[in-house]
Amino acid sequence: MPMPEPTPYTPAAPAGQSTDADRRAAALDFLSDIEDIMCGHAPQVAAEQTPRIPTSYKDPAPTPVIGDAPPVQQPGRPAMSQKATDDSVRMLSFGVTTVLASSGAYLVMKGSEVADPTVIGLICAAPVGLAVPVLAIGHMLRRAKETVAAAPPQITQHITGPVHQDHSQTTNQIKGVIVHGTDIDQRR
Repeated sequence: MPMPEPTPYTPAAPAGQSTDADRRAAALDFLSDIEDIMCGHAPQVAAEQTPRIPTSYKDPAPTPVIGDAPPVQQPGRPAMSQKATDDSVRMLSFGVTTVLASSGAYLVMKGSEVADPTVIGLICAAPVGLAVPVLAIGHMLRRAKETVAAAPPQITQHITGPVHQDHSQTTNQIKGVIVHGTDIDQRR
């Protein structure tokens, strides 16, 4: 025959004393009160306890100068020369001028209602068509001037007395993996 399930025995509390259930309920109330108070102050407490870590630093001291040597050219793509910078400015200025002039001519023709696609194309291409040959001729003349300036000067020497010209020829004979060279010096 099966045994009956035992029932827990809880003694009755004497008058004026609390039971375990009462103490447990009081403890849970106390903990919930603490939790409510902490939730209200949690961001402030977390901010006070978090260390402040700097995200950047600027050194106020001036950069020290090391030595008195002039700067040297660094490896890589060299800096643009003054001539290259001037040429870039000229090209950009000419491009902007071309666009503005062509756009102005287009607006005038469109406003006067005599715009023909062929004429508009010629007007827009005319500045470029004129500029390319002018720039090419200028570049060719500049190169010709540089070539003439770079040519070595003609040197004329006036020598008095007997002159001996030495015509020598050197021939090498190379054979095999290890090179054994024999120089034959022939003088005439």
